[in-house]
Order: sequence, then structure tokens, then C-alpha cells
Amino acid sequence: MAQNITEIIRAIAEQNMPHIVIGYIQTVEPLEVILVDDINISLSDQSVIIPSGKQPLQVGDQWYLLAVNRNKIYYFLDKI
Repeated sequence: MAQNITEIIRAIAEQNMPHIVIGYIQTVEPLEVILVDDINISLSDQSVIIPSGKQPLQVGDQWYLLAVNRNKIYYFLDKI
């Protein structure tokens, strides 16, 4: 299916836009967060940013995460 240039640019921009996902705390030491929508993706402390006011994390908690930088960095927003 042919696309015009506007549709192509919009599709590329949407891929790079930050979006919110839900993460499940699998373990705390070391930190392992599993994405609820994609259980094949496991995040470590190297790929997340946890604001100081959001500590402590507990196993079993679910959090809203802001996925940025083409899903390479996840920022903890709020506990569900």
C-alpha cells in the first residue's frame, strides 16, 4: 500500500514519541522489572530512572513507566 510523505513522517515520529507502559517489579536486588504488555522484556536498574521520592520498590508492585529514547530508558511515574 502506497503512503504519502506525511503518513511516512507521522509513522516515524510516533515510534519515537514517549509513551506510558506498565511494569511489574519481579525482584528488587538486583532490580528486575517485567513489562506487563510484553513479558519478554525485562528491565534492569541500568535502563530505568527512579526518582528519589518513589523508593522503596517492593516485589509485586506495578508501576506506570514513561518509555523514552526509543524505549531504551524507562522513568518511574507512579504506583498503580
